[in-house]
Amino acid sequence: MPVLRVFADEKLVDQFDLMSDRTSIGRSPDNDLVLNSKGVSKHHAVILKKGPNYFLVDVGSANGTFMGKQRIKKARLEFWDDIRIAEFVLKFMGNRRHLEQEEGLFGDELGANDVDRTMVIEISKLLEPKRKLAKPVFLPVSHDPTIDVRYEMDKPDAYIGKASGCDIQVGNFWSPRKAARLTWQDDEVFVERMSFRSVMVNRKKVQDKVRLRNGDRLIVNSAEMEFRHVTD
Repeated sequence: MPVLRVFADEKLVDQFDLMSDRTSIGRSPDNDLVLNSKGVSKHHAVILKKGPNYFLVDVGSANGTFMGKQRIKKARLEFWDDIRIAEFVLKFMGNRRHLEQEEGLFGDELGANDVDRTMVIEISKLLEPKRKLAKPVFLPVSHDPTIDVRYEMDKPDAYIGKASGCDIQVGNFWSPRKAARLTWQDDEVFVERMSFRSVMVNRKKVQDKVRLRNGDRLIVNSAEMEFRHVTD
């Protein structure tokens, strides 16, 4: 299930499951996701689910809604997109992670007289660089022509095999349609064998499920690839 990971001052302070077709974001307590800050409008933005896609829509906020450095009115969301609202960064992700111990949630509480007022903030402060998280990437290292491009993982699960629906297509007539599954969870990636044919990590057979580490060599259906965590 997609989630919003809420960062404040580069700390993960909350995460919100996107369970409904419409999720409202704002300062007012009647929103689904409440961001308690004067720079956030009472009703700031909404996220709409249409089929398999999610869309971010600004609903007339005073300080604007940003994706990266671009102020938007409506935009389709992809995993790892950064939504910036006032001093908050909401990262659109495919799964949860464990929350570390944090001091407070969103800083000082607003007073009763502040709830109805939106403080106009300097937009340039929203555009300061935030921390960049590593993306899983698989690089071809063999001469197999079926795996001649890099694959960047952008969802919780991906499959390796010869089937047309696989994310990384490798193999020949005798190869299994789905040979392995990649699972991305809590910023870690695991490979799991799905067929009788061997899957190897660093020339060692995978019996069940193995966590991948930076620089590991993965062999599936005789095709070899290198696992990397890279930062944009």
